[in-house]
Amino acid sequence: MNPYSINPPESEVVFEELCLAVLKRHWSRPGLERFGKKGDEQFGVDIFDTLGESPMYGAQCKLKEPSKSLEPAEIRAEVEKAEGFPAKLDHYAIMTTGKVSGTAQLTIQQINQKHRAAGFFTVELFTWDKISKLLRQYPEIEQQFYGGLRAEEVAEVKVKLLAIQSAVADIVPAAAASVKTEIDALIDEARERIKPGEAQIAVTLLHRVQRLKGGELSDWHRFRILTNLGAANLILGKGNEAARNFLDAAPLRLEDELAVTNEVLAYHLLLQDQTAREKAAAAAVRFPNATRIRSLLIQSAKHETSYADLLAATPEHMRSDAEVASALARRAMMAGLIETGIEHAKAAVADKPKWAQAHLLLAQAHFARVVMAERTIKPLKAEEKEHQLESASSAADASIANAETDDLAYVRAQAFALKTDIAQVRGRKEDAAQFARDAFVADASELQSQMAIAQVAFGGNNIDEGIRILEQANLQSKSMPNVCFMLGQALMGRGKDEDVARAFTVFSTANIANIKQDLVDPLTLGAIRALVRAGRFQEVPDYLERPEVKGSPALVASIQAYAALKQSQEALCSQKLDEVLASRRPEDTSTTIDFVARALLEAGRLNDALPLLQELFRAQTPNFDVGLLFNCASRLKKDEVILETCQELYDRGVRDWEFQEFESQYLEEYDPMKAIGQLEEFIRNHPEHRPAKLRLAIVAMRYGKENLVQLTEEVMPLPEDL
Repeated sequence: MNPYSINPPESEVVFEELCLAVLKRHWSRPGLERFGKKGDEQFGVDIFDTLGESPMYGAQCKLKEPSKSLEPAEIRAEVEKAEGFPAKLDHYAIMTTGKVSGTAQLTIQQINQKHRAAGFFTVELFTWDKISKLLRQYPEIEQQFYGGLRAEEVAEVKVKLLAIQSAVADIVPAAAASVKTEIDALIDEARERIKPGEAQIAVTLLHRVQRLKGGELSDWHRFRILTNLGAANLILGKGNEAARNFLDAAPLRLEDELAVTNEVLAYHLLLQDQTAREKAAAAAVRFPNATRIRSLLIQSAKHETSYADLLAATPEHMRSDAEVASALARRAMMAGLIETGIEHAKAAVADKPKWAQAHLLLAQAHFARVVMAERTIKPLKAEEKEHQLESASSAADASIANAETDDLAYVRAQAFALKTDIAQVRGRKEDAAQFARDAFVADASELQSQMAIAQVAFGGNNIDEGIRILEQANLQSKSMPNVCFMLGQALMGRGKDEDVARAFTVFSTANIANIKQDLVDPLTLGAIRALVRAGRFQEVPDYLERPEVKGSPALVASIQAYAALKQSQEALCSQKLDEVLASRRPEDTSTTIDFVARALLEAGRLNDALPLLQELFRAQTPNFDVGLLFNCASRLKKDEVILETCQELYDRGVRDWEFQEFESQYLEEYDPMKAIGQLEEFIRNHPEHRPAKLRLAIVAMRYGKENLVQLTEEVMPLPEDL
């Protein structure tokens, strides 16, 4: 038995209070309260949200012997009671001191499938093992109910401290060196606990040394304690607290490389980029061979600093170091140099083959190779795409295995979340759903886990559940931009009046500090679209005064044109569109240009829209809808633009049938032999594709190539193919 396991309460009341404290934190629902009292009709609910927030949460607490599990009949009975709860529940948790079992899990799954079909609440099982992990995650709750360290651990620490105190009492005060050695031993004992699952114990031990030995601590001891506290707080996810520890330690060892490195890290954690850059640059001069300082220097570099400049400034002998290579890999990928990023990530893995984060970075780089190709309308050939996806999956598996060894739950969660994305790209929905669940089980608090589960929910058309998960992720992440954008888009897609109002709030309150303008503009335009859909036009001028908007004249004028267009103010719309075209600057983001082009299209100014659409297409803008370019050129009867665009797509490797069919309609008129040649190429690569064979027969018959016509029953398209 693990001597540091947490024993469950023996009292129903205490267990309910503990569950209430855990769920308030885990669900971020301060309005949770215990429901009713013993003897009242409780409908299977012991805890519910008195604030009535949506979605509505409720929970049942079942005291059970730790060696036993809830029986399926018990679970079904509590769920049936909860179905009659006076307030409609959206999510229902069963909390138990019992252990997990396969039959209980399968019962929960069956109930959720049935409830999903009927529009009832989802059910979640919290066994004592899961509750214990949450207690470790929320040390303030553990301390509230268990007094920080358990009795066994308190006794162990007391024995060690008393032994030292007794030794000091028996030795003359002059034996200062002996005291120092024993204090170091205490610090070493705490340092051994600086790992996932035990970091809070390390913090408690170090604070105890500070309290009991404060008068005897040298600067060296204080430095060690503060530095170890910083490391422990990093594992606990308390970045600001860790930064404070490192900054307090720095003056105690001004010439120490570790102290200087941690000082730079502190400013990096506090997002004080300018100070981090200055400190890192000065530290690199003092300690030119310090790889971690070099890594932090690369990470804190300005966004506009090119990858080439960063590489040139990095000594060649450092580039193979895992931390330096990882930093270079991320900067290369930020610059769109995916292949270069892959090579740096491979170097990181080669240097530290057991480092889970290095394997995860390599997996992300291989996956980015596929995603970037798709977004730039330059898809990889099928064999290369599968090779990259398989490489990403293998690297993710290596990350999971190493993270399991090191007990890094958050890394396992991120790797499983990446495997979810990989499975979705491969079209393997069931695998994607399983990987998302694995990510959630690995670390339910990890943001990537929550976003993966939400994506799977959306893929299964369970929009309400996806939004519920994203709302929780948004609260936990403190409105990270990517979460806000995903949540805002989902709310706009569901489209209820209250959803549109909520979407505006989500878009407009995203934490946009320290992110590039091209990541800010989509949030701005999301907020504007929400205001316009809600008819809140009077609020648009105030929004345009926000710092992230008013700095771009083109963005301001395009929003004004869009608002005028939606109010049928044609003259004002035309005036503002003229202002947009006159105020364009090289630094305008692709998001702004795309928005302007769409507004011009909607306003019927096709000749003004076409050059912008061509500009976006030629720049291979991520997520650009080439259909807009085709539509605009077609309405202008500019077939030459369509043919040029099709040729460029072909040169980029586009070969899907939708594109081939569209292009052949134009080639048939202008270059029929080329149309026939490309259709023949497509059929060679897809010999069972019946619509392509029919299209080839039509073109061939029209131009006297009867030898290419194969209109047998075996090759005629099926009704569903047409």
